[in-house]
Amino acid sequence: MKTILFALLLAVLLPDTAQGGAPLSTYTLCSAVTTVSTAKGIAIPLGPKTFQAKMTVSSGSGTGAISIQGSFDDSFYDTLGTLSITDLASDSIATLQPNYQYFRCNVTGITGTGAAITVTVGN
Repeated sequence: MKTILFALLLAVLLPDTAQGGAPLSTYTLCSAVTTVSTAKGIAIPLGPKTFQAKMTVSSGSGTGAISIQGSFDDSFYDTLGTLSITDLASDSIATLQPNYQYFRCNVTGITGTGAAITVTVGN
């Protein structure tokens, strides 16, 4: 399973330079979120995407839970997957949901002294 995810992650994140592919873009869905909250949706070009969550803490340890959501019109959002992170380990998911135009992160849980979560997406 990890090998397949890693291969899919590479296929989604790395440009197809053999066929003259353009460099890929990275978007920040939320940055340094410290409380349970839902970020505003942002429009991202169609195509496969990989979402990456990272966490920092000022001391001790921390955990975080995030749901990635997609929408066709920035009004109703579907949950595409969840990420579980700690201050020592990031998490990522790749999705082939090419029809959604808007994406957002929903931090559903966060613990730890000075804990902050950042979620990015590669297109």
